[in-house]
Amino acid sequence: MILGREALLCIGLTLAAPAFATPPPGVVPNPEMQAWFKSLKQPLSHSPCCNISDCRITDFTFREGHYEVEIEGWSYVVPTESILDGAASPIGGAVICYTYSAFGLPVPTGVLRHQAQDTVEILCFVPPRPTS
Repeated sequence: MILGREALLCIGLTLAAPAFATPPPGVVPNPEMQAWFKSLKQPLSHSPCCNISDCRITDFTFREGHYEVEIEGWSYVVPTESILDGAASPIGGAVICYTYSAFGLPVPTGVLRHQAQDTVEILCFVPPRPTS
């Protein structure tokens, strides 16, 4: 397939442009919320939990003394060392910050996957209200 000059220019400009995360049209960023997300630190390393794009509001269950969350259709137990006890979520719900630490090979269409394709590392979990 041969691309026209306009398509190549568009692709070139897209690749050359710096990558800036911007909110969807009509959404005004909340500086206080951004500051809260940026203030989150991993309990053991005190490294940032990442930024607002790595954190999401999440549903959870509390079962047998631990939190469980669902990420992309797979259930994960929240590691105790990732829980930010005492952090008050201004959102009113639980917040999970995670990243992908490894990527698996895709499976052919129609093949049942028995585990998540990519490895998720839970960096921080903020319960909906302080636990201590």
